[in-house]
Amino acid sequence: MAITTRKLDNHDSQAIEKLLLDKLNTSVTFLSNFRRAGVDYSSKIYSGDYFGCFENSKLIGLIAHYWNGMIAIQAEQGLQELLSLLLKSTNRPVSGLIGPNNATQQIKKLLFSDESNIQLNDNSVTYCLELSNLVIPKKLSSGDVIARKLEEKDLELFCQWMLKYSNEALNAKTNQTLKQAWEKSARLALREDSTWVLECEKQLVSTCSINAKTIEAIGVGSVWTPLEYRSREYGRSVLAAALFDCWSNKIPKAILFTQADNKAAQNCYNSLGFKQVDEYRLVLCKQEVKFQI
Repeated sequence: MAITTRKLDNHDSQAIEKLLLDKLNTSVTFLSNFRRAGVDYSSKIYSGDYFGCFENSKLIGLIAHYWNGMIAIQAEQGLQELLSLLLKSTNRPVSGLIGPNNATQQIKKLLFSDESNIQLNDNSVTYCLELSNLVIPKKLSSGDVIARKLEEKDLELFCQWMLKYSNEALNAKTNQTLKQAWEKSARLALREDSTWVLECEKQLVSTCSINAKTIEAIGVGSVWTPLEYRSREYGRSVLAAALFDCWSNKIPKAILFTQADNKAAQNCYNSLGFKQVDEYRLVLCKQEVKFQI
């Protein structure tokens, strides 16, 4: 059957919702961005240009080029056609790729023949948890540690932590641009009330953030504990506190992605009740790339 592609608009909103909900385990951030900003690109946070792949007028896949340069992928067919259409239409730089492993690998091969500008090419596993099955760590339930939302007084230390997180997890190099980006992101996290910290004896020891939120599920972003505080159940405790708050607000499910070779993180998530359900891939560029089509 013939496959066609085109730029999506508001008339496609219902079809976009259905596709992303059907693929929620690998689309929660996609769905969250779409519901926050709609289908029209405005250069504002969460907005993007959306492109769809159709089979007999049915939307079967899509990709989006977001405000931050990232290309998000949720398609199995017509990838080359979708990518070509996106690059011709948006005329904006690309900073990376994110989506299900196989499709993202294919797009990477089409887009980046030169690996020298690749900062991160991360094969991840997708974990899901029905929040009614959340296992609360003893350290948290006993009161040995206290979890709370990020506050203004925490921002300086939080930014320092996120720079180290970027170095360790994203292969990023600390520079003024990265510092400014995290200062801006920290302010956003404070406004959106999307980040938790953990205290032990009044000392901050761990943090986690929610980077996507819908009525169906939340997407967990960074979970990070400084090296000197690891192996003490702090990471799982702060994450459990965040997940419990989400469950208390009637959100039934949590989804996260972690590096396939990060056994410590996987042990943490398994202990809370998460189950592996899929594979994911994140590709980041050292420098944004603008393609001439």
